[in-house]
Amino acid sequence: MSNKMGRKTKNIFLYIMLAIFVGFIVYLIARQTGLFQQDVNNLSPTQITITDTITTNTTKIYNLDEKISINGKELIVYSFNNYENDKLVNILKQVDKWQDGYKLIAIDVEIKNIGNAKIDSLGWFTIKDNDNREYNLTDVSLYEKEPRLDIFKTLQPQEGLRGYITFAIPKDKEPYIINYDDYTSSIKINTSK
Repeated sequence: MSNKMGRKTKNIFLYIMLAIFVGFIVYLIARQTGLFQQDVNNLSPTQITITDTITTNTTKIYNLDEKISINGKELIVYSFNNYENDKLVNILKQVDKWQDGYKLIAIDVEIKNIGNAKIDSLGWFTIKDNDNREYNLTDVSLYEKEPRLDIFKTLQPQEGLRGYITFAIPKDKEPYIINYDDYTSSIKINTSK
């Protein structure tokens, strides 16, 4: 009989843990979708309302040379250009065959900490081509244009950093959108002036 009680206790414990886990997942989803955007501290229990969050495709697309404020940072993408890494091209073409079908794109970016606290991570950049295919900057670490933008640098308040982010895309494609994500928000920058 004590063995059955032990199994029942174990099963009840597992169900409780599962309920806590599911509740946590629901909480994370609700928080991500904006369900908790109301100021619930100033509401009585009878005044709390739940509103639906509707996602639309009306995301603002910024332009080159535009100052963009995002979560205590000021971001400016000045330009993007085709980039030839002359020092490495001949050596790497012999070793790294993928380069033959690709071209390098260098993006000139400046990020400034305009907040009052240090920023430990500057965020992440990707680029989309005219077929909506996304490319990651880590694909070309050996080919990066200097000075390279160090996205892992800590910025103190009012400190800024400027440099290049380099991408490899197929030679027959053109970049049209630069995506920036700082892990809490994301923006898009059009590559045409």
